[in-house]
Amino acid sequence: MSSCPTANDHLHKKNNELDQSFHNVKPVIGLLREEIVVLLTAQFVTFFNQTALETLVTPLAQTYLAFQDLENSLLYFLCGIEMLIGFLVVRTLSRCCTDRLLLAFGLVICNISCIWCLIFLAKPKGSYGFLLAEFIIGVFLQVLGLPFVSVSQVSLFSKMTAEKTQGFNHGIRRSVGGIATILGPLWAAGLTENLYIMLGVMMGLLLLITILFSLSYKYLVEPAPPLTETS
Repeated sequence: MSSCPTANDHLHKKNNELDQSFHNVKPVIGLLREEIVVLLTAQFVTFFNQTALETLVTPLAQTYLAFQDLENSLLYFLCGIEMLIGFLVVRTLSRCCTDRLLLAFGLVICNISCIWCLIFLAKPKGSYGFLLAEFIIGVFLQVLGLPFVSVSQVSLFSKMTAEKTQGFNHGIRRSVGGIATILGPLWAAGLTENLYIMLGVMMGLLLLITILFSLSYKYLVEPAPPLTETS
């Protein structure tokens, strides 16, 4: 026996469409929570500043330190080793420290690094040995803070977003990071002759994310597992 269409069939169809639209929008709404916005902002600022400074390192080293291809290659090689050691240190510390504590430490190091670059590298002065020491310390601090920020914010992001939408959530996170890695070199390349402006904006972004992190610190914890009812 076939069912005959009723006057309310169009209402049921409309409700089904609205339900489907709600389920499609729900993952996006979940990313608009305060703590998630802070983590995505940390992702953007970290990759923006990192790629901007990577773009700045080579022309700065060539101009003030007369670095050639061999010296630049050796510099990036040593930075890679430092970063690997940094990730190993983060892996060890993550067993006894919370993710938000590691993130706080990484942001402090990044702030110190940017302040150092703003003071000593925006307009370098002094002897060759003094310039070399300033340059090495600035690069060392910048590379040191990256593993702490990148690992901890990814870990927190995974723990604080819904398990069923992890693929979508991390796609958004990687998109934010991708945009930052595009904009960072573009920003740095056009301001190699105006380092105070370049580094000042980067410092402003770091201060912004540091303030946001401080205000949201109490929310940056892994949610407690739901309680199951026992009979």
